[in-house]
Amino acid sequence: MYRIKPNVIFDFYGTLVDIHTDEEKMSLWNAMKDYYRAYGADYTAEKLKNSYHAAVERETARLRKKNREGNVEIDLGRVFVRLLKDAPHFHETQMSVHGINRAAIQESDMQMLAHSDWAYSTANLFRLLSREVFAPYEDTLPVLEALKQQGCTLYILSNAQALFTRSEIEMSGVWPYMKKIYLSSDYQIRKPDPSFMQVLLKENDLKAEDCIMIGNDISSDIAIAHACHMDSVFLNTFAWNSARIQEEIQKNHLEQYCFGYIQDGRMKHLMEGDYICLNG
Repeated sequence: MYRIKPNVIFDFYGTLVDIHTDEEKMSLWNAMKDYYRAYGADYTAEKLKNSYHAAVERETARLRKKNREGNVEIDLGRVFVRLLKDAPHFHETQMSVHGINRAAIQESDMQMLAHSDWAYSTANLFRLLSREVFAPYEDTLPVLEALKQQGCTLYILSNAQALFTRSEIEMSGVWPYMKKIYLSSDYQIRKPDPSFMQVLLKENDLKAEDCIMIGNDISSDIAIAHACHMDSVFLNTFAWNSARIQEEIQKNHLEQYCFGYIQDGRMKHLMEGDYICLNG
């Protein structure tokens, strides 16, 4: 039987909130095509979709040159700026981004523009158009409230894009419960890279033995906890069967690691102590 530790670290998507997005639907790319056209960047919907995926691959390759061993996380802000910069055709327009005409954007402007209000608005439009389901799970807010009442300090450590995830954390009602939020795009690394967790531990002067990681993904949430010698609980919110769970355990070399398991994914069992230990 596991016990909740003084510091509880949560994943966000699939753990605290239910979400489904569809970035392949053409209604998204038709709307984004018109959005880019307002800034003088001319695409067809299909060309914009393909260029987006190519830009994601390009940014991923750029980061991997810097960090060959780690699990890298790109900043989608750079992708959206690159789409504006590298459009196949342009037309004259009065619109600019921070006073820079889209045809004059240089590589040196990329990082500044990636964190501009324009990138924030673009990313949140993209997310709004692609998002089909978004809501906190039934138990999320009551459990967070109960943990705070017990004196626990709460954190989020999530593989996510800060440009729109911060908005979604606010929308979910989760934000006020968290001492600090760590999103992978801010650090260019992602779970299960233990260095991501080490940032959280170091900045908050925490010991791993005083923390517990709660998440719905064995290959990221449970694996990073194992790598950092930290307790963890797996919420089976996607209803994986036992064969899939064992496959994930073996793939991530977790056979000797005992972690909590909540079969129905309901976070209320954290408070009830009603969950088992896998590999125990």
